[in-house]
Amino acid sequence: MRLAQKYPKPVAKLLEQLTHTAEGLFAVDAQQRIIVWNKAAEALLGYTAEEVYGKSCCEIIQGRDCNGVLQCVAHCSHFEQGKKLRWVHHMDIQSRSKSGKDIWISITTVSILVTAGVTAGVTAGVGAASGRRKLFALVHLFRQAEQTDPAPASLVSLQPSSPGPMAGREDASASPFPLTHREMEVLLLMAEGASTKEVGAKLFISPATVRNHIQSVLKKLDLHTRLEAILWVIHRRM
Repeated sequence: MRLAQKYPKPVAKLLEQLTHTAEGLFAVDAQQRIIVWNKAAEALLGYTAEEVYGKSCCEIIQGRDCNGVLQCVAHCSHFEQGKKLRWVHHMDIQSRSKSGKDIWISITTVSILVTAGVTAGVTAGVGAASGRRKLFALVHLFRQAEQTDPAPASLVSLQPSSPGPMAGREDASASPFPLTHREMEVLLLMAEGASTKEVGAKLFISPATVRNHIQSVLKKLDLHTRLEAILWVIHRRM
């Protein structure tokens, strides 16, 4: 997957790893410009990476809620939450494909953070505990969703915000902590963008053992893919 431009190696590796999913994925930088757009996003919405790179996400996604109110705007609530280092809620919106077809998509968002003032050796998403961190990019993972019926006007302002994508799972795994020390080591290295082979080399274990640890992590956290596991650990470390 070709990124829009060059970034610090740890950030680039993480973004590269996140694109390897069957679900649509795009990322925007701190100016809301699209910097990552994978093949699944192209299949769902019809735009190629070359067509969207550098453009505002609101220009491409054109998201509206169930009442037809435009949600994808400059400095939207999701973007502002990310800038304030807050967990960004899951949402369903009606987007518009390149052909003009309306399509409902379900979006999960995660913030990629870097330590302010650091240009090399940055750890994305799981940045160092010391030093002030700032938003580097917002990554949006999306899939086609069922159409959402409009809410009664009297209830719109009373509806609670959608829970985070890991909300139920987080409660179930909060205590006792579900992962072993070695499983946590594997998961953190994955979140930093390390491949199975690289994780094995750093921990002095075989790739087969790494895969066994990954399968154990997915089972314990009730997750289905490595990408979900990476999002889980990024959310926890934030």
